[in-house]
Amino acid sequence: MPKVSPWKQRSDGLWSRPLIGPERMFDQWLEIDGWTEWMGTVIFTIAPSYTSHLKSKTNVEAWFSKAVSRVCLEKPSLLAVIERGQEESAVAKSRDFVYRPLTSDSDFSERIKQRTTVLHTEKSAQEGLKLLTDDFYSAPEKRISLELGDHLIHVSLVFSSAEAGTFALAIRYNHALNDFWSGAAILNKLLSKLADGLSTTQVLSLSYKNASHSSLHPCYLDFLRDPIGDTPLDAESQEKAAQLLGANLSNITLCPISQEPAKDRPDTDYSVRRQVLSQGTTQKVFKLCKEHGVTVTALLTALQALALLKTFPPEDVSRTTAASICVSNRLRQTSFGGNQDRSASSKTALSEIRQEAAYIGPVMATTFLVSPFDVSPYLKNQDASIGGDNWRKIVWEVARNVGRATDEAVNSNLSEHVDWTQGPAAFGGVAHAMEAIKAGLLPSPPGMFTPLSSAGLLDGHHLPGSYGSLDPNDRPALNIDDFSFYSRVSDLFGPQTWAWTFSGKLNIILVMPDPRVRSVPNIGWWNLFNEMIVNIATEGSSDVSA
Repeated sequence: MPKVSPWKQRSDGLWSRPLIGPERMFDQWLEIDGWTEWMGTVIFTIAPSYTSHLKSKTNVEAWFSKAVSRVCLEKPSLLAVIERGQEESAVAKSRDFVYRPLTSDSDFSERIKQRTTVLHTEKSAQEGLKLLTDDFYSAPEKRISLELGDHLIHVSLVFSSAEAGTFALAIRYNHALNDFWSGAAILNKLLSKLADGLSTTQVLSLSYKNASHSSLHPCYLDFLRDPIGDTPLDAESQEKAAQLLGANLSNITLCPISQEPAKDRPDTDYSVRRQVLSQGTTQKVFKLCKEHGVTVTALLTALQALALLKTFPPEDVSRTTAASICVSNRLRQTSFGGNQDRSASSKTALSEIRQEAAYIGPVMATTFLVSPFDVSPYLKNQDASIGGDNWRKIVWEVARNVGRATDEAVNSNLSEHVDWTQGPAAFGGVAHAMEAIKAGLLPSPPGMFTPLSSAGLLDGHHLPGSYGSLDPNDRPALNIDDFSFYSRVSDLFGPQTWAWTFSGKLNIILVMPDPRVRSVPNIGWWNLFNEMIVNIATEGSSDVSA
C-alpha cells in the first residue's frame, strides 16, 4: 500500500494538509476563472419490484441520503473544505484542505443536507437532469467552496413521476478535491450504496462515530513512482520545458472566438453539444486504431486538428506544429502501476489499478500533456478529399505523430513537472497571466488550444452496467442507462472537446464558454470533426453508420 498523504491534527482539533501540485493549481484556476468544476452524471433504472417503495419524495430522499451518508462515512475527505489564506493574489494565497471531525449525528446530517439535492420532475429524468446542467452552465459565477457554500462536492438525484423507476444522479465537484476519473469512482460507490439500499433489509449504522480521520484521502503526488516535487529542473530539462511551452505559441490549431457576448442567452443546447456513436461505429474505430498501432485518443486528436485546419487555414505557411492539450490517465505512472522494471506481461491491469485507487479514495490521476505534433502531412495535401485513400493515409500518419509526441511526454515525466510544480511554473505562469488579463493589463488571447481528453479517461468501463446482485440468475437492483460528463470552460479561452466511452459507445462533447461573456461565431469544425470520425470508421467497410 502506498504511503498516504500526511494529514496532521492541528491544535484546534481539525485535520489539515496543504494543497500542493495539481490540487493547488486547480484551486487557483477555480478562484481566478471558475473553470475547474466538473459534473458527472448517470441515468439509471431500478428493478420493477422496488418501484413501489420509492413513489413518495420522502422515501426517495431517505434512500438517497443514506447512500450519500454511507459513502461520506467511508471517505470523510468528501466532507473536507479548503481554507484559503488572506494574501491579495489568488496565486499567492496559502491553501489547506481542512477536515473538521464530526461531533454528532445532527452535525453529520446537516453536512449531508448541505451537499445533496433531490429534484422531482413531472417530465423525464433526462429533462430533470437538463435543469441541473442548465444551472451549472448558466451561472458559472456560482462555484462550489466559494459562492455556493463551504463544501467541495454536491450530489443531486432526479426522480420522475412520468418514468417510474428511472432516476438521474449527478455529482458536481471542485477539481482540487476530485479529478475527472475519481469523480466517476465516487459515482460508482454511490450507485453501489443506492443498490444496497434497495436490495438489503439489514439496518446499517450511520453513526458519525464511524467516520475516521485515518480514511482521509491522500494526494495524487504521493502516488507518483518518482515524484519530482518542487525540485528545480536541470539545464537540459529547462530547455525541454521551454520547447513544450513554446509549442503553444506556435500552435496552428486555433478556434477563433469573439470578445463580444452572444446576442441571445442560450441554454445547454448551445453550451454543450454531444455526439454519441453507435456500438458498431465505435468498435470499428477501436479495431482500426489497433490495426494502425495508435490509441483512440491519438486518432481523435489528429482528426480534431485536421478539422480545425480545414475550417481555419493557418496564415503562416511556415508553421507546421499543432499542440492540442491532451488529458492523459496517469494511473499507470503511479505506484499502483507496479515497478517500472516489471516485464510488460506482468504489469498490473489498469482495471486493478483503478480498483485499488478507488478503495483508498479520491486521487488526482491525470495530467495535461502539452505535446506538439507535426501536421505537415496534411498541410502538403490540403486538397485531399475527405474519405479518400490519400486522406486516410494522412489521418493515420498524423495520428502516429500524436502518439509519438504523447509517449515522449509521458515517458520523460517532464510534462508532469512543467504542469504541476513550481519549476518553470507552466500553469502557475498561466494563472499569473489570467490575473493580468482580468485586470486589463494584458489582452485576451485571440483563440484557444482545443484540449481533448483521453477517450478512456472518464470511462464508463469501470462503471459496471448493473448493481445489486452478483448472482447471474437474479435481476440487478439497478441498471445504468447512460453516463455523461460536463466540464466548465474558461471564459478567457474558448470551446473544449471531451470524449469517453460507455456501454460500448464513444461519446464526444463540445463545451462552449459562457455566451454572456464570449461567443464562438463558427463551430463548423465540430460538425466536420464528427463527419471525419464516421468517415474513418468506414475504412474497408460500406455498412457502418453513426
